[in-house]
Amino acid sequence: MWKYNREEEFLKIVNKEREKILRSLYIIDMNNRVSDEKLINNQKELIDEARTNNDLVNFVLDKHTMDSLEIKKKGVHNIVGSYESDLIKEYKSEISKPNTHVYYKNSRNGMYNRTLQDDITYYKNLREIIVMGIDIYDFAIGLSNYLDEINKDVKILISRSTTNLKESFYYLNSLLDDRGICVVENNEYLKQLEKLYKIRK
Repeated sequence: MWKYNREEEFLKIVNKEREKILRSLYIIDMNNRVSDEKLINNQKELIDEARTNNDLVNFVLDKHTMDSLEIKKKGVHNIVGSYESDLIKEYKSEISKPNTHVYYKNSRNGMYNRTLQDDITYYKNLREIIVMGIDIYDFAIGLSNYLDEINKDVKILISRSTTNLKESFYYLNSLLDDRGICVVENNEYLKQLEKLYKIRK
């Protein structure tokens, strides 16, 4: 006799929702040390668009204890429980919204967070990842390597207007292009690139 399995049915629903996710944002190190209004506004433009399309919005935050090795290398910063380690106030209300994750890292590269790696694997139909925020270079390279490792073909895009990258556009392109990472100058070019790749209509 068939018996209703609540857990199994719940997992079916969860998996169906996961299959709908085509696009994901990763916002790196937007802690209270950041006060660049233009940068935040450019990021919010993409976050608002992501909410409209039911995309994933992921915050990756730097948090350390006093015995963290990175503290010994770089000095005291973003200690757990401190004001500066917290997400900026402009994004506080985003945390409670659907399709939102918050990950913490104890090194420069948030891709070493095992839960974050697992979540990338779970979203089987993911076609595009946009990386933005502070000091994103290590994360973007780590992300590209991880996608190669799990044989997942996903476009990685960066809009310079949503990051603190200071290098020239041509230098970044030559550096990241062979990693499968596309760098554009601003959000308008990003939208054009998405149309080119047929990620967005």
